[in-house]
Amino acid sequence: AIGFIRESSKVTAPFFLTLSHYAVHLPLEAPQPLVEKYKKKRLKMYGTSQAPFEKEGAYGNRLRQGNPTYAAMTESLDTNIGKLLASLKKLDVYDNTIIAFVADNGGESTRQGLVTSNIPYRAGKVWNYEGGIRVPAFIVWPKHIKPSVIEEKSITMDLYPTLLDLAGLKLLPEQHLDGVSFKPLILEERKTMPKRTIGFWHPHSTGAPKSGAYISGDWKIVNFLNGKPSELYDLSKDISERKNLASTYPDREKQMTQEFRLWVKSTNRTHMGELKK
Repeated sequence: AIGFIRESSKVTAPFFLTLSHYAVHLPLEAPQPLVEKYKKKRLKMYGTSQAPFEKEGAYGNRLRQGNPTYAAMTESLDTNIGKLLASLKKLDVYDNTIIAFVADNGGESTRQGLVTSNIPYRAGKVWNYEGGIRVPAFIVWPKHIKPSVIEEKSITMDLYPTLLDLAGLKLLPEQHLDGVSFKPLILEERKTMPKRTIGFWHPHSTGAPKSGAYISGDWKIVNFLNGKPSELYDLSKDISERKNLASTYPDREKQMTQEFRLWVKSTNRTHMGELKK
Protein backbone atom coordinates (compact mmCIF):
# COMPACT_ATOMS: atom_id res chain seq x y z
CA ALA A 1 0.00 0.00 0.00
CA ILE A 2 2.83 2.38 0.85
CA GLY A 3 4.51 1.54 -2.45
CA PHE A 4 1.27 2.29 -4.31
CA ILE A 5 0.99 5.68 -2.58
CA ARG A 6 4.63 6.44 -3.37
CA GLU A 7 4.11 5.71 -7.07
CA SER A 8 0.79 7.58 -7.17
CA SER A 9 2.35 10.70 -5.63
CA LYS A 10 4.62 11.00 -8.67
CA VAL A 11 1.64 11.95 -10.86
CA THR A 12 -0.83 14.78 -10.45
CA ALA A 13 -4.01 12.66 -10.62
CA PRO A 14 -5.72 11.77 -7.32
CA PHE A 15 -5.47 8.20 -6.07
CA PHE A 16 -7.87 5.89 -4.23
CA LEU A 17 -6.65 3.10 -1.96
CA THR A 18 -8.58 0.45 -0.05
CA LEU A 19 -6.44 -1.36 2.52
CA SER A 20 -8.21 -4.30 4.16
CA HIS A 21 -6.12 -5.63 7.02
CA TYR A 22 -6.80 -9.23 8.03
CA ALA A 23 -5.95 -8.39 11.63
CA VAL A 24 -7.59 -8.52 14.02
CA HIS A 25 -9.06 -11.91 13.17
CA LEU A 26 -8.60 -15.60 13.78
CA PRO A 27 -6.13 -17.25 13.82
CA LEU A 28 -4.57 -15.31 16.69
CA GLU A 29 -0.92 -14.68 15.77
CA ALA A 30 1.38 -11.90 16.94
CA PRO A 31 5.07 -11.18 17.66
CA GLN A 32 6.00 -12.93 20.91
CA PRO A 33 7.59 -9.86 22.58
CA LEU A 34 4.28 -8.00 22.18
CA VAL A 35 2.35 -10.97 23.55
CA GLU A 36 4.60 -11.00 26.65
CA LYS A 37 4.02 -7.24 27.06
CA TYR A 38 0.27 -7.76 27.28
CA LYS A 39 0.54 -10.84 29.48
CA LYS A 40 2.22 -8.60 32.05
CA LYS A 41 -0.44 -5.92 31.59
CA ARG A 42 -3.26 -8.43 32.06
CA LEU A 43 -1.65 -9.81 35.21
CA LYS A 44 -1.29 -6.28 36.60
CA MET A 45 -4.91 -5.38 35.80
CA TYR A 46 -6.75 -8.58 36.66
CA GLY A 47 -4.37 -10.84 38.52
CA THR A 48 -5.09 -14.48 37.73
CA SER A 49 -8.88 -14.09 37.57
CA GLN A 50 -10.64 -15.36 34.48
CA ALA A 51 -12.86 -13.18 32.31
CA PRO A 52 -16.53 -13.15 33.40
CA PHE A 53 -19.28 -14.33 31.04
CA GLU A 54 -23.03 -13.90 30.75
CA LYS A 55 -25.53 -16.22 29.09
CA GLU A 56 -26.53 -15.27 25.54
CA GLY A 57 -28.91 -17.80 24.06
CA ALA A 58 -27.08 -21.11 24.09
CA TYR A 59 -23.74 -19.34 24.43
CA GLY A 60 -21.63 -17.44 26.93
CA ASN A 61 -20.88 -13.81 26.08
CA ARG A 62 -17.48 -12.53 27.22
CA LEU A 63 -17.72 -9.41 29.39
CA ARG A 64 -14.07 -8.34 29.44
CA GLN A 65 -11.11 -7.92 27.11
CA GLY A 66 -7.93 -9.59 28.24
CA ASN A 67 -6.29 -11.83 25.63
CA PRO A 68 -2.59 -10.90 25.23
CA THR A 69 -2.29 -12.17 21.65
CA TYR A 70 -5.40 -10.27 20.55
CA ALA A 71 -4.03 -7.11 22.16
CA ALA A 72 -0.66 -7.64 20.46
CA MET A 73 -2.39 -8.04 17.09
CA THR A 74 -4.22 -4.77 17.70
CA GLU A 75 -0.95 -2.97 18.44
CA SER A 76 0.61 -4.44 15.29
CA LEU A 77 -2.36 -3.17 13.28
CA ASP A 78 -1.98 0.28 14.85
CA THR A 79 1.75 0.32 14.13
CA ASN A 80 1.23 -0.49 10.46
CA ILE A 81 -1.50 2.11 10.04
CA GLY A 82 1.01 4.51 11.60
CA LYS A 83 3.55 3.58 8.91
CA LEU A 84 0.96 4.31 6.23
CA LEU A 85 0.13 7.72 7.69
CA ALA A 86 3.84 8.52 8.07
CA SER A 87 4.35 7.79 4.37
CA LEU A 88 1.56 10.26 3.47
CA LYS A 89 3.25 12.93 5.58
CA LYS A 90 6.69 12.19 4.14
CA LEU A 91 5.30 12.55 0.61
CA ASP A 92 3.56 15.80 1.65
CA VAL A 93 0.06 14.59 0.71
CA TYR A 94 -1.30 13.89 4.18
CA ASP A 95 -3.13 17.22 4.59
CA ASN A 96 -4.99 16.75 1.32
CA THR A 97 -5.89 13.07 1.76
CA ILE A 98 -9.23 11.87 3.10
CA ILE A 99 -8.66 8.90 5.38
CA ALA A 100 -11.52 6.63 6.48
CA PHE A 101 -11.13 3.85 9.03
CA VAL A 102 -13.98 1.44 9.71
CA ALA A 103 -14.54 -2.10 10.99
CA ASP A 104 -16.85 -4.57 9.24
CA ASN A 105 -18.56 -6.02 12.32
CA GLY A 106 -18.26 -6.35 16.06
CA GLY A 107 -15.80 -8.82 17.54
CA GLU A 108 -16.76 -12.47 18.05
CA SER A 109 -17.51 -12.85 21.73
CA THR A 110 -20.09 -15.61 22.13
CA ARG A 111 -18.44 -18.89 21.20
CA GLN A 112 -16.07 -21.06 23.19
CA GLY A 113 -12.45 -19.98 22.82
CA LEU A 114 -13.23 -16.49 21.49
CA VAL A 115 -11.35 -13.68 23.12
CA THR A 116 -12.94 -10.29 22.61
CA SER A 117 -15.76 -8.32 24.22
CA ASN A 118 -18.12 -5.64 22.90
CA ILE A 119 -19.48 -4.41 26.23
CA PRO A 120 -21.56 -2.27 26.80
CA TYR A 121 -23.11 -3.52 23.54
CA ARG A 122 -24.85 -6.88 23.58
CA ALA A 123 -23.32 -10.03 22.04
CA GLY A 124 -21.04 -9.78 18.98
CA LYS A 125 -20.29 -10.94 15.45
CA VAL A 126 -23.07 -12.95 13.72
CA TRP A 127 -25.66 -11.46 16.11
CA ASN A 128 -27.99 -8.61 15.18
CA TYR A 129 -27.65 -7.00 18.59
CA GLU A 130 -25.51 -3.86 18.76
CA GLY A 131 -22.38 -5.82 19.68
CA GLY A 132 -22.50 -7.41 16.24
CA ILE A 133 -23.34 -4.42 14.07
CA ARG A 134 -22.14 -1.26 15.88
CA VAL A 135 -18.52 -0.50 14.99
CA PRO A 136 -16.04 2.39 15.20
CA ALA A 137 -15.64 4.66 12.20
CA PHE A 138 -13.33 7.63 11.69
CA ILE A 139 -12.88 10.09 8.83
CA VAL A 140 -9.87 12.41 8.82
CA TRP A 141 -9.10 15.26 6.41
CA PRO A 142 -6.67 17.47 8.32
CA LYS A 143 -7.26 20.91 6.78
CA HIS A 144 -10.99 20.45 6.17
CA ILE A 145 -12.57 18.41 8.98
CA LYS A 146 -12.61 19.72 12.55
CA PRO A 147 -12.31 17.04 15.26
CA SER A 148 -15.78 16.13 16.51
CA VAL A 149 -17.99 13.22 17.52
CA ILE A 150 -21.03 12.46 15.36
CA GLU A 151 -23.72 10.39 17.08
CA GLU A 152 -25.87 10.03 13.95
CA LYS A 153 -26.43 6.42 12.84
CA SER A 154 -24.50 5.53 9.71
CA ILE A 155 -23.80 2.34 7.76
CA THR A 156 -20.85 1.15 5.69
CA MET A 157 -22.74 1.85 2.46
CA ASP A 158 -22.64 5.56 3.37
CA LEU A 159 -18.88 5.64 2.78
CA TYR A 160 -19.13 5.61 -1.02
CA PRO A 161 -21.42 8.65 -1.46
CA THR A 162 -19.69 10.47 1.41
CA LEU A 163 -16.25 10.13 -0.18
CA LEU A 164 -17.59 11.14 -3.58
CA ASP A 165 -19.22 14.20 -2.04
CA LEU A 166 -16.17 15.23 -0.01
CA ALA A 167 -14.00 14.92 -3.13
CA GLY A 168 -16.36 17.18 -5.07
CA LEU A 169 -17.42 14.41 -7.42
CA LYS A 170 -20.86 13.69 -8.82
CA LEU A 171 -22.99 11.33 -6.73
CA LEU A 172 -23.98 8.05 -8.40
CA PRO A 173 -27.26 7.06 -6.71
CA GLU A 174 -27.73 4.05 -8.97
CA GLN A 175 -24.51 2.63 -7.44
CA HIS A 176 -25.06 3.56 -3.78
CA LEU A 177 -28.75 2.82 -3.34
CA ASP A 178 -28.50 2.17 0.40
CA GLY A 179 -26.04 4.95 1.23
CA VAL A 180 -26.29 8.69 1.87
CA SER A 181 -23.58 11.34 2.00
CA PHE A 182 -22.58 12.46 5.48
CA LYS A 183 -20.65 15.44 4.10
CA PRO A 184 -23.12 17.99 5.59
CA LEU A 185 -22.51 16.62 9.10
CA ILE A 186 -18.78 16.06 8.68
CA LEU A 187 -18.19 19.62 7.43
CA GLU A 188 -20.68 20.99 10.00
CA GLU A 189 -23.01 22.35 7.32
CA ARG A 190 -25.91 20.93 9.35
CA LYS A 191 -26.36 19.35 12.78
CA THR A 192 -28.61 16.40 11.96
CA MET A 193 -29.45 14.16 9.02
CA PRO A 194 -32.98 13.45 7.75
CA LYS A 195 -34.50 10.50 9.59
CA ARG A 196 -34.27 7.22 7.72
CA THR A 197 -34.59 3.51 8.25
CA ILE A 198 -31.67 1.10 8.28
CA GLY A 199 -32.28 -2.61 7.69
CA PHE A 200 -29.83 -5.40 8.47
CA TRP A 201 -30.01 -9.00 7.38
CA HIS A 202 -27.52 -11.42 8.80
CA PRO A 203 -28.05 -14.98 7.49
CA HIS A 204 -24.93 -16.32 9.19
CA SER A 205 -24.89 -20.09 9.46
CA THR A 206 -22.89 -20.39 12.68
CA GLY A 207 -23.38 -19.02 16.16
CA ALA A 208 -26.44 -16.84 16.51
CA PRO A 209 -29.93 -17.84 15.37
CA LYS A 210 -30.80 -16.42 11.95
CA SER A 211 -32.43 -13.05 12.31
CA GLY A 212 -32.95 -9.67 10.74
CA ALA A 213 -32.73 -6.29 12.49
CA TYR A 214 -34.42 -3.11 11.41
CA ILE A 215 -33.68 0.35 12.84
CA SER A 216 -36.01 3.33 12.46
CA GLY A 217 -34.87 6.41 14.34
CA ASP A 218 -34.10 5.28 17.89
CA TRP A 219 -36.21 2.14 17.64
CA LYS A 220 -34.86 -1.25 16.70
CA ILE A 221 -36.61 -4.55 16.11
CA VAL A 222 -34.99 -7.97 15.86
CA ASN A 223 -37.00 -10.58 13.94
CA PHE A 224 -36.01 -14.25 14.20
CA LEU A 225 -36.44 -17.07 11.69
CA ASN A 226 -36.72 -19.83 14.29
CA GLY A 227 -40.16 -18.90 15.62
CA LYS A 228 -38.85 -16.90 18.56
CA PRO A 229 -40.96 -13.73 19.20
CA SER A 230 -39.61 -10.43 17.92
CA GLU A 231 -37.69 -8.13 20.26
CA LEU A 232 -38.11 -4.34 20.36
CA TYR A 233 -35.61 -1.87 21.85
CA ASP A 234 -35.33 1.89 22.33
CA LEU A 235 -31.63 2.47 21.61
CA SER A 236 -31.74 6.04 22.92
CA LYS A 237 -32.43 4.71 26.43
CA ASP A 238 -31.15 1.14 26.25
CA ILE A 239 -27.98 0.84 24.18
CA SER A 240 -27.24 -2.53 25.81
CA GLU A 241 -30.59 -3.93 24.63
CA ARG A 242 -31.61 -5.32 28.02
CA LYS A 243 -35.27 -4.26 28.05
CA ASN A 244 -37.43 -5.88 25.40
CA LEU A 245 -40.36 -3.50 24.83
CA ALA A 246 -42.32 -5.66 22.37
CA SER A 247 -45.12 -6.35 24.85
CA THR A 248 -45.12 -2.73 26.07
CA TYR A 249 -45.54 -1.29 22.56
CA PRO A 250 -47.34 -4.05 20.61
CA ASP A 251 -48.54 -1.69 17.87
CA ARG A 252 -45.00 -0.46 17.19
CA GLU A 253 -43.71 -4.03 17.24
CA LYS A 254 -46.37 -5.07 14.72
CA GLN A 255 -45.78 -2.08 12.45
CA MET A 256 -41.99 -2.46 12.41
CA THR A 257 -42.24 -6.21 11.82
CA GLN A 258 -44.51 -5.59 8.82
CA GLU A 259 -42.18 -2.90 7.49
CA PHE A 260 -39.22 -5.22 7.87
CA ARG A 261 -41.00 -8.03 6.01
CA LEU A 262 -41.82 -5.63 3.16
CA TRP A 263 -38.16 -4.61 3.01
CA VAL A 264 -37.06 -8.25 2.88
CA LYS A 265 -39.59 -8.93 0.11
CA SER A 266 -38.55 -5.85 -1.86
CA THR A 267 -34.92 -6.96 -1.86
CA ASN A 268 -35.85 -10.48 -3.02
CA ARG A 269 -34.26 -12.19 -0.02
CA THR A 270 -36.82 -14.99 0.17
CA HIS A 271 -34.11 -17.62 -0.18
CA MET A 272 -32.99 -16.78 3.36
CA GLY A 273 -36.13 -18.26 4.88
CA GLU A 274 -39.51 -17.08 6.08
CA LEU A 275 -39.98 -14.70 8.98
CA LYS A 276 -42.42 -15.73 11.69
CA LYS A 277 -45.97 -14.77 10.68
